[in-house]
Amino acid sequence: MKRIYGNHDLVWRGNNLCQDRRVLASIVPDARYPDMWRVRVDRKLSDLVNISRARDAARSLAMFRLNGGMQETPPGAPPMHQTAEGLASHHGEQF
Repeated sequence: MKRIYGNHDLVWRGNNLCQDRRVLASIVPDARYPDMWRVRVDRKLSDLVNISRARDAARSLAMFRLNGGMQETPPGAPPMHQTAEGLASHHGEQF
């Protein structure tokens, strides 16, 4: 079974998002618009976004790349583990 990587496997080193010593994605400031950023993966650059969105997009792209597009939950599997008690209740109601 292939390992599934999570957010805890990634670390920011300056503007580079890394897994161990490998750079998976970078955020780069735009030369023309000082408060705007782009995400660089391989040699490709994203559209302009603010720094929060750039960091979020870099993390998402890195996770997708690390996991090879794998989903944590296999297709067709229930999204949550069900116990003998059933699903969790919401405001006292049983689902």
